[in-house]
Amino acid sequence: MTDEKKPSTREDIFSEGSIQCPYHMHKKLREEHGTEKEPAKLVWVEDKKTWYVMDKGLAEEVFINHRVFSSNISIYGHDVARNFADEHVDLMITLDGEKHAKVRKAALEAFKIKEIETKWNPRAREIVQEHLDRIIEKDSFYVVKDLGVPLPVRLICEVLGIEYDNNRIQWVRDSTEASVNFLGNAGEERFVERENAFLEKYKFELPGWIYEEIQKKKENHGDDLLTKLITKEYEIDGEKIKFDDFTIMKDVSLLLSAGNVTTTNLIGHALHYLTQYPEIWSELQEQRDSISVFVEKILKYESPVSGIYREATEDYILGGVQIKKGEQVLLALGATGRTSACPHRFDLSQSKEDHLAFGKGKHLCIGRDLARMEARVVLEEVLNTFESIKVAEDYNIEYVDWPLGRGIKELELQYTLKK
Repeated sequence: MTDEKKPSTREDIFSEGSIQCPYHMHKKLREEHGTEKEPAKLVWVEDKKTWYVMDKGLAEEVFINHRVFSSNISIYGHDVARNFADEHVDLMITLDGEKHAKVRKAALEAFKIKEIETKWNPRAREIVQEHLDRIIEKDSFYVVKDLGVPLPVRLICEVLGIEYDNNRIQWVRDSTEASVNFLGNAGEERFVERENAFLEKYKFELPGWIYEEIQKKKENHGDDLLTKLITKEYEIDGEKIKFDDFTIMKDVSLLLSAGNVTTTNLIGHALHYLTQYPEIWSELQEQRDSISVFVEKILKYESPVSGIYREATEDYILGGVQIKKGEQVLLALGATGRTSACPHRFDLSQSKEDHLAFGKGKHLCIGRDLARMEARVVLEEVLNTFESIKVAEDYNIEYVDWPLGRGIKELELQYTLKK
C-alpha cells in the first residue's frame, strides 16, 4: 500500500477520555478505516507517528517476528526516553536476540510453575487471608489498597529475597507506579510533568535501594532469586556468564515494577467484573475449577498492559500495509482481546481463552504464571469469605491515566460475610 492510501487518523489515542474507555475509540477506528466487509486492523496515528495495531493476528505476527520488529523501544516509544539517554536499552524487556536470552534464562529461575505452586501459592494465600482478616473489621474495603497492592508487592519482594515492612510496601508501590505512568507517550503536558516528577524523586531512589539489597545479599545468602542472580554462573550457548551488580540492579528493578503494577490491575478488574456479573459469582461459588477460566477471560477483555511498542528494522508488509524501516508499531493489546466495545457474555464452560495479555514469542512474560496464581488465590479466598460483594453506592469508578496500562484507580466494595 502506498503512503497516499495508508489508513491514517488524528485521533488522540492517549487522551484522558480514550484511556478511561478505549474500546469505543477502537470501534470508531475500525469502522472509519475499514470496509463494509472487514474492519480496519491497523491505522497510522499521525500525531504519535506510530502504527496502531488492533488485530490479534497481526499483533501475533509482530510479536513472533523478532528479526524485523525490535523490542528496543517496547515500553518507551521513540520519544519518551529523551531524559533517559541510552540507559533504557539494557533492560531485559528492551533487549533483542542473544542478549535478551541470557538475561531471561537467569530470571526464569524463580518463575517455574512447580515452585510457584508448591512454595508461593501457600504464601500468597497466607498474605491474602491476613489482609482479609483486617478487611472484615470494616463495613467496606478498597480492592486496590487492601488487596491489589499488598499481595503483589509483598510476594515479589519475597521471591526476590528483599526485606520489607508496611512503609516499604507503599513506597515500592508509589515508586513503581511513578515509573510507569508516563511511559509510552511524549509531548502531552500531563505525561511530561509525571516524567519530570519521576526523574526528580524516584529515578535513583529505587535502583539505589535495590543496589543496597544486593550488597546485603552478598553477605547473607538465601533461597531466593536475588541470591541466584548474584552467585550463580550461567552457561548459555557454551558461554559461561555471571551478572555484574549494575545489570542485576536494573533488571531486578524491572521485575519489581512489572511484578506488582500489572497484577494489581488484574486483581482490580477481576473483582470489578464479579460485581457486574452476579451470576458468575454464583457459578464460581459452585465451580471453583472455573476460576482459572474466569481469570483468562479478564486477561482477554481487560489486558493489564494495554499496549507495547516494537520498531521495524526493515521495510515490512503487515496486513497489506507497508511498515517502513524505523517506524514504530504500537500493539494495542486492549483492542486485540475484543472486537466490540462491550465484552461478550462470559461463558465459563470454555476451557481456554486465547489472548495476548502476556505477549507472545521470546518476550512472553516470565511472571505470567505467578500473576495468574495471585489472581486465582485472591478470588478463591474472597469467595470463601464473602456471601456477596457489590460496588459501594454512588461510587465513581475511574481508571488509571497510564498510556500503556489499564487498571482501576480504586474500587470500594461493600459485602456480606458468609455465615
